[in-house]
Amino acid sequence: MVTSLRLYIILSSIIFLVILGSRSFAQSPDIVETVVLDQDKGLKERSINYITRDGQGYFYLFSDNVIQRYDGQNFKDVSTGLLIQLRQYLTNIVAVTESAGDIYIRFLDGQLVRIPAGGLELGNVRDGQVFPETNDLNNRQLEKESLSIDRDGKTYTWKQGQVEISSDGIKKVIDIPAEGQPKFLRRDKKGNIVAAYSLREYFVDNYFVMDNNEVLYDFTGLTDSYDTVKDIYTDDAFYKWMICGFNNVKVLTLKRDGVEYLKHNPKVPEGGFGAIITGITSSDSTVLLCIEGGELIEYDPRISELKALEDDYGFISAGLGKMVYDKRNDYYLIKGHEGDITDLYLRNRVSGQTVHQIIENKFRDFIINDNEELIMVGGYDSGEGHILKYDPETKKQTYIKLAIPNVRCIYQNSHANEYYLGTTEGMYICDEAFNVKSSFSQDLEDSKYMYHQDIVFTSYYADHIVACSRGGGVYFINSTGDSIVRHFSLKNGLSSPVVISAVTDDENNLWVATYNGLNVIDSSLNIIKNIYQFDGLPSREFNSLCVTKLDGYLYFGTINGAVKIHPETVLNWENSHRITQLSLRTFKEGSVQDMTVGAVKVSITSPDSIYINYKVTDYYKYQYAVPQLSVSSPIKNLSIDHEKGIVKITKLDDGKFPFELGLQSIKEKRQLDIEIKDYSGWKNFFLWLISILIISAMVIYFAIRYISQREKQKTDQNKKISELQLSALQGQMNPHFIFNALGAIQYFIQTNDVTKADGYLSDFALLMRGILDSSSKKYITLKEELKILRLYVGLEKARFENKFDVVFTVQEDIDDETLIPPMIIQPYVENAVNHGLHHLKNRKGKLSIGFGYKDDLLLITIEDNGIGRAAAQKLRSNPKHISRAMSITKERINTINESSEIKVSIVVADVMDGNDEPAGTKVQIRIKD
Repeated sequence: MVTSLRLYIILSSIIFLVILGSRSFAQSPDIVETVVLDQDKGLKERSINYITRDGQGYFYLFSDNVIQRYDGQNFKDVSTGLLIQLRQYLTNIVAVTESAGDIYIRFLDGQLVRIPAGGLELGNVRDGQVFPETNDLNNRQLEKESLSIDRDGKTYTWKQGQVEISSDGIKKVIDIPAEGQPKFLRRDKKGNIVAAYSLREYFVDNYFVMDNNEVLYDFTGLTDSYDTVKDIYTDDAFYKWMICGFNNVKVLTLKRDGVEYLKHNPKVPEGGFGAIITGITSSDSTVLLCIEGGELIEYDPRISELKALEDDYGFISAGLGKMVYDKRNDYYLIKGHEGDITDLYLRNRVSGQTVHQIIENKFRDFIINDNEELIMVGGYDSGEGHILKYDPETKKQTYIKLAIPNVRCIYQNSHANEYYLGTTEGMYICDEAFNVKSSFSQDLEDSKYMYHQDIVFTSYYADHIVACSRGGGVYFINSTGDSIVRHFSLKNGLSSPVVISAVTDDENNLWVATYNGLNVIDSSLNIIKNIYQFDGLPSREFNSLCVTKLDGYLYFGTINGAVKIHPETVLNWENSHRITQLSLRTFKEGSVQDMTVGAVKVSITSPDSIYINYKVTDYYKYQYAVPQLSVSSPIKNLSIDHEKGIVKITKLDDGKFPFELGLQSIKEKRQLDIEIKDYSGWKNFFLWLISILIISAMVIYFAIRYISQREKQKTDQNKKISELQLSALQGQMNPHFIFNALGAIQYFIQTNDVTKADGYLSDFALLMRGILDSSSKKYITLKEELKILRLYVGLEKARFENKFDVVFTVQEDIDDETLIPPMIIQPYVENAVNHGLHHLKNRKGKLSIGFGYKDDLLLITIEDNGIGRAAAQKLRSNPKHISRAMSITKERINTINESSEIKVSIVVADVMDGNDEPAGTKVQIRIKD
């Protein structure tokens, strides 16, 4: 009985906790930054009605009078000329959404238009396209008492005071503290649901976010930043929001999991000084912070508690800096300075008792080495450096004579029995007796040259010596100390040239602290992430030597408090950048070739270098934070450098080079395989072969010269005859074409008013010019042919009073500069209109003209839903009549096939309906180059 009772209590408790957990609220994260997009930044109108983002990362903002495209820095107007033709107004928009990368817009009367990804012009929707499923509603009104949205097979219905979750007939209700009605719902790219509630027509009073685990978050605090809201956009509701309404646009960045602020003052403006951390270290269980002015703060991560340490001995130093925990003696060593005097404080970790010792001369850094010796480094005002072994118990001082510049920092590599000394004039590598083994500075050349030599922090990482400079970035030196093998600066992805500390996490990544955020470098010496203040750091500027690690967490000191970082969580942060306009530029002995990266594989012949050009879009782009395109490849001998918007790849050999392109921490990466074809190895072979055959070739040449000339003359004559025949046939074709076009214009003039006819006469003039231009050419571009066809079909539509619709389909990767014979397509379009669509009675006609590739063929398809060939033949006055246009076209095709490299073939087939009755005609023109 007791056992059953206990089981009942346990089960009841579990059920209660589950119910409580489903109804509990997690508070919204803090806003770490707000950026206002207003007229000063390029916004045309203050009041914005809708906002969305396309597949290339561009934002589109809709006001009453203009649509603007925004890339994170610049605004550009979208041409809305189509709305004049459609007699629509931007104030009639009821919904805007993204689908398959494009932007779709719906008006009050159901009219749909679209903006192609990255586009700046409105266009009609594709044939048969319907408005994508969306939860976007007209935000100007409170339309309904409840709104619903589907996710993962469940329906979430948001009502006043509650959200109802339905799945397979089972309902669950979660109460929410909102008195108003749901105004709109959004679902971000991660599946989180955002619900906006309002008591007033033009306001949003509450936001709620439900994650994929159905945990509900109260984001009402965001309304303090903007409450007169019309629309929002977010890729990740827990990271960035773009909010628009009656008063400009705001970009909100939220503080994410993975960071915790210690002694941070949120009221300090960006870049300002708050609680300046001058020293930081950790024992086995706690972290000790030293704040400018001498205040010591102990942080216990087990209970997330900060405690000010009382001290019976006041610090008298003008400044306190480096701190080290001595595990053997269980005390903290704290360094201060006063002019040319160094203060050393030894504080017992348990009792708090502090001992103060004064050391002559100025020391900047110190360590406790493997022999438990205290090694201090510094320098004189004259610029000469000094090293001191100091025993705090006996106060014995032993200076090590070493002719080196002023020493800023020291690191001991226990495995190599080496010391690394960073000085004001370069980097020195010493053995365990402090004999210099190698050095790097401006005075040296080639692989030991440091253009910026003020080294303030040294370490050892991934079999490399690390040298952090105060203005020149970070240098990686090989383990033997022979040469610099990698250098990071602003030029190739570092967030700041001032690097002041570094620490390795448990996953063997190096975290580099700078004057502008953090940079994470992996063991392959690639920057895998930049982390800025707007990403969630307490300050952009970190302090020298203020770094420690405890229980897998990293701690850094800044000019406004310290930050505790969980590396795995932060490295999984996804940024809001997107890549667009990716292209390649190759250089070969002064020649340049540009190509768009539209395929996975690209073949290039022996380039000297490759430039990958790209553009980045974002919510807001900072001048000092340039997102870098990450380029990774298993090929180790490549040289990859970054500039703004460009990746330079040099030191290329022949072979295949697989690359992965992407932005830091964005999972949507793309593969690019670049194959370098180098034929230089064959040059000697060909020279040898030519030298052997040259005499024989000369003999053969003179022997066959006479025959070759005769054959050439004959070939040239036949080709000239074929070209003359082609021109003659083409001349016959054009009058026939012009006659039909004139018929279309004449019919329109006879049946409509002159004013409208004038516009179509203008089109006819353009058509005439295109025909005359093409008549004199053997080939024209696909772009020119399309222009002529569109003009012709437009005139035919007018002549037949819009009795049929026309759809042009052009494959996305097609090259509109492709050369084709002129006037090959038009006769088949004419046949489809005059003999197929003209006689339709019970349905509206449709003419489809498509251009695409199939294998190595350019495939042009003309398909109509007319009466079919058999029925059209019966309606002719003379059933045995053969169209002169078709006869000319066939002769032209035969001549083209005989006199050029281009081959043209025609396939004509009937289109049958479900009852096997004729339902149109399909013509395929196949052109092979």
